[in-house]
Amino acid sequence: WKENKIIFDNTPLEKILHIVGKTYNVEFIIKNKNLKKRKFTGCFNNQPLERVLEHFKRSSTIRWKYIQDEEYKNEKERIEIY
Repeated sequence: WKENKIIFDNTPLEKILHIVGKTYNVEFIIKNKNLKKRKFTGCFNNQPLERVLEHFKRSSTIRWKYIQDEEYKNEKERIEIY
């Protein structure tokens, strides 16, 4: 993290989303609980959040979308993983 790199080595998606959420100040909601244990390997070097999420989308069946919810308007952005 000191060099603006995020490196994953066979890391479960749930842990990845925790790290990415802290890094980009967003909250992830996993709709498909079967995805939590899927593992990924990769390195992201100072990339926008959308690019990181697109890598997961291209390399698996994971999809994502921003959640627009007036109730959480002043809090972190929320992203649904499905």
